Amino acid sequence: MLLRIGLHTGRPELTASGYIGIDVHRAARVMAAGNGGQIVTSEAFAAAMEGALPASTRLRQLGAVQLRGFSETESLFLVSTPA
Repeated sequence: MLLRIGLHTGRPELTASGYIGIDVHRAARVMAAGNGGQIVTSEAFAAAMEGALPASTRLRQLGAVQLRGFSETESLFLVSTPA
């Protein structure tokens, strides 16, 4: 079984029952855009991590994607590592 991971940076609200907000939904849609064995990030995450990723880690732009439930497109990136 291969996992897919979606990474997004935003400002969710923490409540007694967990995190809520549009950024939680966006992160879920970013994850859903990937396939098993992939790590996919939003443009916000890619920008926040610029210069902070290990030298061997690359972000390859996948282009603009229409995420379900959002009117605007999102630029997504595929994380690639040597392993």
